[in-house]
Amino acid sequence: MRLERIEVRHLRLPLRFPFETSFSRSTAKEFLLVAATADGITGYGECVADADPYYLPETNGTALHVLRDFLVPLAFSLEIGHPRELLPAFARVRGHEMAKAALEMAVWELLARREGAPLWRVLGGRGGTIASGVSVGLQKDAPSLVEKVEAEVAAGYRRIKIKIKPGHDRGLVAAIRARFPSLPLMVDANSAYTLADLPLFRELDAFGLMMVEQPLGWDDIVDHASLQRAIKTPVCLDESIHSADDARRALEGRPEVHDHELAPERRQRDGRALERGKAEGRRHRPLLQGVAPVLEQLNVAKGRPHHGHHHEERPHEVLHRPAGGGFEGGDDRGPRRPRHRARDRLAPGREGHHLPRGMAAEPSLRHRVP
Repeated sequence: MRLERIEVRHLRLPLRFPFETSFSRSTAKEFLLVAATADGITGYGECVADADPYYLPETNGTALHVLRDFLVPLAFSLEIGHPRELLPAFARVRGHEMAKAALEMAVWELLARREGAPLWRVLGGRGGTIASGVSVGLQKDAPSLVEKVEAEVAAGYRRIKIKIKPGHDRGLVAAIRARFPSLPLMVDANSAYTLADLPLFRELDAFGLMMVEQPLGWDDIVDHASLQRAIKTPVCLDESIHSADDARRALEGRPEVHDHELAPERRQRDGRALERGKAEGRRHRPLLQGVAPVLEQLNVAKGRPHHGHHHEERPHEVLHRPAGGGFEGGDDRGPRRPRHRARDRLAPGREGHHLPRGMAAEPSLRHRVP
């Protein structure tokens, strides 16, 4: 198939409750939604980047730039036999895994719609159900956190992850353990600590945690391995793992680090590589993150948006393949009211090259793909 049109929407989904981590406090989730169309069928993929570079270097702005100026021209130049062909074709663009994954996921869903099959089956999944977990942000104090966890457990969530940061860690875990002695519990530090905090992590060993996620540097593997040798609680790598090669290096070079969480942009291809490692007897438990940051933050794992209630559309790009090859695009920057509820599938937006009265037009995007 040949892609005919790619649309990128910038959406903002307000949260019912603020979500706080060690590095930021959010009141809304902003993200890009990519729609890829071929033969009258459209598939959708979500870009998991944030509005700011505090979690990982990619942002919505960098993802839009890379999609529009590099990945989309490459995708329009391809005769796509299968979505797996996209990542090798994108290899000349270094990094920017979230932007690549957003377009790749849209093409995967497009393929599933063409075949009339559920996406999980097209991806090679076995179906069935899984126990759902939820991520709980930092609260104003320990009692408030316990109350929040109680509400999530009552809603049916089977495991809980809480955010921690220096000064808000051991006391929070102790309070939850006092209320829920056997609840599957994990903590996520989002790179807020250093090896100098080893005494704290040794104290956390007493609480029987499932894991401590990314306690040290966002791009580190070596120090995490040193930490793992010194504590009993499994160490999970999240931000540090961007590819199967990253996971392989962690497993082969530092086998003590045995819990890995795939960054969202690599879950499909690298899941297969990790399975090969598992067959070779390496110790790890890949926690496929996929869209988990959004699912957990918005609590939609049970099929309904719990934290978000409506969305706001921002400027979006519509890129087309002209009959002569290459692509051209229009930029629509006017404020627009949503045409549907947040829980509905997003419909393709307006095409065109016009802007609201009084707003200067930017040059149209026209590229020829060599």
